[in-house]
Parts: sequence; structure tokens; C-alpha cells
Amino acid sequence: MHEKEFDIRILHLNWIQHVDDPTDLCAHGSIYVRIADKIVVSDKDGDGWTLSAAALNLLRTLERDYKPGDFASQLVPCCGFFLIADDDGNSVDICGCPSGFDWTVQHESNQVRHIADTGELALVDAAEYQRTVLSFADQVQKFYNDSRSKTLPSDEFDRKGYETFWKEWQNLRSKWN
Repeated sequence: MHEKEFDIRILHLNWIQHVDDPTDLCAHGSIYVRIADKIVVSDKDGDGWTLSAAALNLLRTLERDYKPGDFASQLVPCCGFFLIADDDGNSVDICGCPSGFDWTVQHESNQVRHIADTGELALVDAAEYQRTVLSFADQVQKFYNDSRSKTLPSDEFDRKGYETFWKEWQNLRSKWN
């Protein structure tokens, strides 16, 4: 038996080539996710997961339910290199390869239900889930803040996608201050 039914945490953050390259726009790393007794992802699965995309996706789940595929990718995607800004420039689809880790998130009153693809279930107090997700996102934000400034893409489409990613992040994060 585990102390918590649901556990998600960053184990390590890195840039894709393990070098602080200003043109590398996605924070990667290793992550641990457990739902009840089901380990969804752990350090055994490597350190190439796009944790910046995972953080944004998790911030989204603070307000709304999620079922696999809702955000154009997985909750914890392998790749997040293709950012598509919506027409209003307020949200972004994060696309990449089909690899990643997913589960269902449902809000019920003051609890958040997490359901693994194999059926394991964990109920988490909504306030505790909020603290967990905000801590996760803040760790990723600190990683960016502690790294070299990023070089914005010269291509307008790519630049708009990256800028919209951070705009949506800040809008979602500011709701929970």
C-alpha cells in the first residue's frame, strides 16, 4: 500500500542533448507517475519525455477533465516539437510523435479521479492535486528561468506557437496564485 493513491513527480530535468542550447525550446527529463499500484512511467522509461508539454497539459487538467487524445497528444508526450497556436493566440496544440503516457482525469466535486489505461483508479483531493500540479509546473518554469535565454524561432508560425505556449501557461498558472 502506498501513502498516496496518485503520485506524479519530476525525477530529472534536462535539455534534449543534455546541453543548455538556446535553440532547444522543450524541457525534457524523467518522470514518475503512479495511479494506485500501477506505475505509468518511471526512470526506467528514460529521460526523453517532454516535461514542458506535460506541465502545460497538467495545468489544463486543473480546470477540466481529460481523456486520452484530448490535447492533441498524451499527457506526458515524448515529443512536443510542433506547436500550433489557435487563431486567437490563447492556446496551443502540442504535437509530436505517437509515443508517450496517458491516463484519464475526471473532476468529481472536491476530488480528482485518475484512471490508468489498465483500469487502476486513484481519487485525489482536488486541493492536493492542485498543489501537486502547480509544484510540477513551477519546477519546469524554474528550469527555464535558470537556463540560458531561449532564441525565438525566426519562422513566424513556429514563433507564434512558442509564444502562445507560454501565454497559455501564464494564463493557466496565474489562476492559481
